[in-house]
Amino acid sequence: MRSQQLLTALTITSIAGFALFAVTITYIDKPLWIDELHTSWTIHGGFADVIPRGNAGNQAPLYYFILKAVTELAGSSELVLRSFSVISIIACIALMTGWGVMKKVHPVLLGSVMVMFATDHLVTLFALEARPYAFLMFLTILLFTLQTTRIQHFPSWVLKEVMWTLCATAMFYTHYTALPII
Repeated sequence: MRSQQLLTALTITSIAGFALFAVTITYIDKPLWIDELHTSWTIHGGFADVIPRGNAGNQAPLYYFILKAVTELAGSSELVLRSFSVISIIACIALMTGWGVMKKVHPVLLGSVMVMFATDHLVTLFALEARPYAFLMFLTILLFTLQTTRIQHFPSWVLKEVMWTLCATAMFYTHYTALPII
């Protein structure tokens, strides 16, 4: 991306990210609800406990391993548990904005769409949950971006294929229901 395109992408991402932040800030540290308690329980053992505890809830392990690592570094408050989902949604916004800039979508249209995305009720719900859905959304958008980006943006065709395969594998191990998307 050229510097002007990068500045446009960063500006749009910042505006949409701020909109998401404004919508989510009042809820992010509220007590966990029942499904989020499963997330908390899954990561509160050792790393060896993540797979069996995830399986008890019929959940794939990747999201929980990442969240376990995050909580080892930052603690395990409601804010920390949910922040990974908020960060995943902001990464979605950044990725979609970058894709839109590469595809030469008009900045006003792109900014409007990203703010609408960031404030959509389902997106904010996923952003506020200590559950794998926001991270799965990010991986799905990443897979779409890899699939629709021309080969010239990658150093080699093999690199793109390896990245696509790693992303698809990560999607499956984040949530087993991602298989039809792949």
